[in-house]
Amino acid sequence: GMIHIVENKAGETFVSDSLDHVGWGMRMRKMPVKSGLIHQPVVLRRSPANEANIVRLKSGVIKIFYINNPGGADKMMSISSLDNGITWSSPVKEFDLPGRSYHANDVIEDQNGNLHCVFHLFGTGPNGYHGRQLNVWYCHTTDRDHDWTTPKKIFDGYVGSIRGLAALKSGRLLLAMAKAVPSRVSKHLKNENDYGWN
Repeated sequence: GMIHIVENKAGETFVSDSLDHVGWGMRMRKMPVKSGLIHQPVVLRRSPANEANIVRLKSGVIKIFYINNPGGADKMMSISSLDNGITWSSPVKEFDLPGRSYHANDVIEDQNGNLHCVFHLFGTGPNGYHGRQLNVWYCHTTDRDHDWTTPKKIFDGYVGSIRGLAALKSGRLLLAMAKAVPSRVSKHLKNENDYGWN
């Protein structure tokens, strides 16, 4: 199933793999018989970085992927839990980034057990705002050994948060994202269509 990660202002991470029908929200463990005893989500650990991404692998392992920022912002890192989020491994470098990243990343596991990852890298060019771009890059693991392919750029422009990577039943990947429209960098005149500026 899908794993959700929520980070509060204190940097604490909450994870879950389902939303129950009663509306008690996200959690990993089954809802107690006496749901009135639930007052708040269980804090598993502090988030290792901004915009960390969590995945429960088919093996049952939970992995949190994140960019080493603060730090050089040049590595995809992960931590793992083998006991449903009670304890966590030390950080592991998954792969080097071919540039400097912001924070955003998304990782999913496909039907064959391979991981697919998209992330930002800073760039320059006319497809962003004032020459600044956050290009989207992609790589994946092979043979379920979790050896990553060399990352390649798949979008040249400015993209905000990356939270829409999905593996379709056909085996294809779908990435929903919002891209910058440099022509809309300035506020529109009064009585002019502002495309949601206000």
